Amino acid sequence: MPLMAKRGAAKRNKPNRSGETRALLLGAFALFLASGFLPGTGAVGDFLREAFYGALGLPAYLTPLGLLALAYLVYRGRPLKGFLRHLLFAYLVAFALLPLLGEALGGRLGAGMRAGLEAWLGWPGLALPLLAALALVDLWRGRPPWDLLRRGLVLGVGLVRRARLGLRRLALRRRLGLLARLYPEHTALKALAQSLAPEELPKVEEALRAFVRERVEEYARRMREDQRPLEPRVQALLQALKAPVPGEGPLRDALEERRAALLLEASALAARIAALSAFPALSPTLSGLLRARRLREERRARWEEVAGLLEDLEARFDELSRWLAFLEANPERQQEGLRALLTQSPPPAPPPAPKPKPEAFDLDLVFPEPERPAPPPAPSPPPAP
Repeated sequence: MPLMAKRGAAKRNKPNRSGETRALLLGAFALFLASGFLPGTGAVGDFLREAFYGALGLPAYLTPLGLLALAYLVYRGRPLKGFLRHLLFAYLVAFALLPLLGEALGGRLGAGMRAGLEAWLGWPGLALPLLAALALVDLWRGRPPWDLLRRGLVLGVGLVRRARLGLRRLALRRRLGLLARLYPEHTALKALAQSLAPEELPKVEEALRAFVRERVEEYARRMREDQRPLEPRVQALLQALKAPVPGEGPLRDALEERRAALLLEASALAARIAALSAFPALSPTLSGLLRARRLREERRARWEEVAGLLEDLEARFDELSRWLAFLEANPERQQEGLRALLTQSPPPAPPPAPKPKPEAFDLDLVFPEPERPAPPPAPSPPPAP
């Protein structure tokens, strides 16, 4: 019995010469193939780079590594079934991805496959290698084909939903914080902005939309109330300034120049009033509310400015109208008016009217003669017998 045990132990300790030989051959072949991307390999390396790696791409680069790993397992006497299965799927995935790896890793084979897919299906055809690689990876994992794709889609949809919920919450907090700064007396807005639960979002968003819509409508009503009926006044002024100044002479030319300048100012003012009369469109959003607040202040200030400009223009038109009376005066008065106009003096006063001459005193008008009584009527003749 001890003799048999010694023989079994000796048999187990006997080196596996055939396995070592196979491992040595596999390692040598792997080093030979690896000389294609090792420096200083000469013509052999150039040939391998051109004929092997340049043609196959990534599967060719996997070959030396796979052979070295296989040589190690053979040398150690390990089972090869599992390793060969993994190596086979690695090669299949590498071949499936060749059209997507470019010229460096795809090689000429990958470039040809890419050209064929693009000629057949166009750029959507490039999705086929990716789908094939995903199916092979699932089979490699022992799962149904495209299980990884399905899991990725489910995970992506969940991430998108969570991201959208987070963005909604962030946007709502930002809007509530902005409203809290606009309306500091509403302290509940600031409290809501600090803590928002996911189940509160729909109702808070609806209440916020209603609040913003009401405020925008209120600002629109105020802007309509701020508008002033200046259009008829400026149109009447334009109509009065349309006709040129009649007559001739230096005074008329100076007045005509002023009339033309007033007409230009009135036309520009009419255009500004027409632009202000057009009511801006306001959206019932938070940005629309901010725009409505800003527009209301701007339009109110512009209406005040336009009203002041129109009053000044009407006053200057009245002043121009007072100068028109000098066009009908004698030349001396026209020269006097021209000097006053050029020196920006007020129109000179008209000369005093001549006093009427006293009429002769008629005493008959003061003491009229008394009326004489009428003579009595003559007696009528007696009737004939």
